[in-house]
Amino acid sequence: MISSTSWTPDEDFGMLFNSFLRIEKKLDEISEKENINIKKILFIITGRGPQKELYMNKIKETNFKYFNIKSIWLNSDDYPKILGSADLGVCLHYSSSGFDLPMKVVDMFAAQLPVCAVYYPTIKELVEENKNGFLFNDENDLTDLLTNIIKEYSKNENKKEDGDNNSHKLVYEFSQNLKEFADYDWVTQWNDKVKDTILSIVLRDKNNKIK
Repeated sequence: MISSTSWTPDEDFGMLFNSFLRIEKKLDEISEKENINIKKILFIITGRGPQKELYMNKIKETNFKYFNIKSIWLNSDDYPKILGSADLGVCLHYSSSGFDLPMKVVDMFAAQLPVCAVYYPTIKELVEENKNGFLFNDENDLTDLLTNIIKEYSKNENKKEDGDNNSHKLVYEFSQNLKEFADYDWVTQWNDKVKDTILSIVLRDKNNKIK
């Protein structure tokens, strides 16, 4: 899993950190009651910002059983590569205006990476539940979502170890749904939606000047 954050109050990393703590307890219960070998999750956090040291110190002081949490800084060439190697992205961006869309989700979708994102009205223009990702309202939702995903992931990985090659990740279908998004790059969108309009304006202005 991966999350890209600016480490600012606009992105409530405390919600994710508290979810980590609650998920650990839930996974312990699931492991005991359902006899499931829970797989450890590598959780990568990218980005820079004022709250990074605060939360990374909290993470270091916490003995997580099911999470290996690392913070890294990546250059522009390596960032899409690590997105493409992840199974799920987590977006903590919340729009104060209610209108802007997080570019980090666009980056994740371009890498065919399904996203678990904070809900606000316009985010639905990008994240479609049960098609390319999940939406959550609060810490409770996020905890339940990630717990269920890790549980299903662990069950499928255990099947693979037992020789069941038909098992697959819970978010595999979402990743396949994003193929079209990944192919629909900036140049394609420019040609489809903008180019003709810009050319018509330029030609109109040019003709007006000639007259």
